[in-house]
Amino acid sequence: MDEEPNKYGFLPSVWAAMAKEERRRHSKNWGARNRYPTRTKAQKQRMRQLQKEFRERNRERLLPYWKARRDAAKLVEGAREKERAYQRDYYWKTIEKQRARNKRRYAKERSIKKITLSPDEVFKLINKAVSRAIPKFVRDDVIAEMCLAVLEGKLFIENIGKEASKFLAAHNRAFDHFKTISVDTKISEGVTILDTLTQESLGYV
Repeated sequence: MDEEPNKYGFLPSVWAAMAKEERRRHSKNWGARNRYPTRTKAQKQRMRQLQKEFRERNRERLLPYWKARRDAAKLVEGAREKERAYQRDYYWKTIEKQRARNKRRYAKERSIKKITLSPDEVFKLINKAVSRAIPKFVRDDVIAEMCLAVLEGKLFIENIGKEASKFLAAHNRAFDHFKTISVDTKISEGVTILDTLTQESLGYV
């Protein structure tokens, strides 16, 4: 005798072999689909008519409830409009900062992508920007620092020429032990370097 599917759509033998949790899940899904059958158009119209008649019969009793709902909706809409106004004001107050931040972010992404895909081309740009008048070992260090800065997103491709001098100055501050200082620098109370200079120390008569 052939088996017929049960109301859940499974053969009795298959249903019996299922775990308890699986049967419960199928039963729950079936109940959710069939608990509220789809109404016809006529049934929906009849339901709307009954609701309308109920509101008309109980108008006085429902007025406070409707008023409370309108007031709550106004409060919610007022809070929403206040938040929208704040967001608009904040946007227009900070639009220049946002644009500058986005510009820096895009420049950083372009620079990292450029040095990753074309390191030789970036190296040529840096090599051209760094002065050849400085000692070679200093120049090599500055170029290496600039390449690392581009790779880390701290130096943008379009700023290589303008910021080369900054990297050279930073290198000199870090490694140059022969600093140039002002003659007005105080060496003791009321005494500056200028006070200690003589014609003999200056090397001319």
